[in-house]
Amino acid sequence: MAIYSYIDLYNRAASGYYDTHLCWLTRAERRKHPKLAISYDADERRLKELFRADCRDYVAMVLEDPFILQDDPFQALFDMAWEQSHAQGYAAVVVGLEDLVALIQLFM
Repeated sequence: MAIYSYIDLYNRAASGYYDTHLCWLTRAERRKHPKLAISYDADERRLKELFRADCRDYVAMVLEDPFILQDDPFQALFDMAWEQSHAQGYAAVVVGLEDLVALIQLFM
């Protein structure tokens, strides 16, 4: 499914689309079941990368600026949104990213 708007990205994030459906393991369970822990971590990484790619698609659609879409500038933008709000979930990161994109648009 493609990202066509902020609402698409926000709804996808709020719906749990980027959340793993594997069972979370405690530290003791991780030691007892290392293969499950590896699977969980790999799924988390895969979903975070999918989220990052969808965020990049959204930023590309809105800003249409080749400089921002290079790895370093986009990663800095994504990292700012991530660090400010990932504790509240992926939807909060989308809101933070949208705020940063709006700020950039003021100077374009």
